[in-house]
Amino acid sequence: MTQNDQTQTIVIWDTEYWTDKGAMQRRWGGLHDSPPVLCQIGGYKVRLNKTLDVVAEINQLVWPQVQGRTVALTDFFHELTGLSAQQFEETAVDAVTGIKMLHDFIGDDLCFSYGRDVFSTVLPTCFANDIDVPLHYNQCKDYRHLLVKAGYAEAEVVALTSGKVADFLSLEVPHTRAVHDAQYDAMSLLVSLRHLLETGKLTLQQIIK
Repeated sequence: MTQNDQTQTIVIWDTEYWTDKGAMQRRWGGLHDSPPVLCQIGGYKVRLNKTLDVVAEINQLVWPQVQGRTVALTDFFHELTGLSAQQFEETAVDAVTGIKMLHDFIGDDLCFSYGRDVFSTVLPTCFANDIDVPLHYNQCKDYRHLLVKAGYAEAEVVALTSGKVADFLSLEVPHTRAVHDAQYDAMSLLVSLRHLLETGKLTLQQIIK
């Protein structure tokens, strides 16, 4: 990291992926389960300064696909995320395009997701569609470590999801959607990170180290 905090950027991001009732408990291993392939990208590129100013954002729906064939979205997915079939019909892109858009958005920046979404969503999507993984291991950071650095207990941290972090810190999320929408969840992480910086529980150097 050689850029100064006036030009250096990082990405806070989240994804939603194909799921159905009980799929998580089955580890997506049921006979009729799809892999947890990408359905939505939400994220914010921010300057690495004390206010984490947003310089770009992404909110993109992606058709869940396996070998280029679209997998039907479930009623459970729609109810969980609040994302409608009409929204997908109007704005979703195919998996190859979605992965490219994610790569173009993140670039070479460090990117932070709650539990490394590159493992849970990007890798299955790339494997299922014969796409090269566009991100590097050391580039993709687990946001949960930032909460531990800020003094929160690991047991508390691992019990949360990305969209619940702001609520855990008694913060409001300025967004019209709700938990399990990727853009809302990414904003939950961003609002929380700003709070940790403002209260002195975390420093800019601790974020990138």
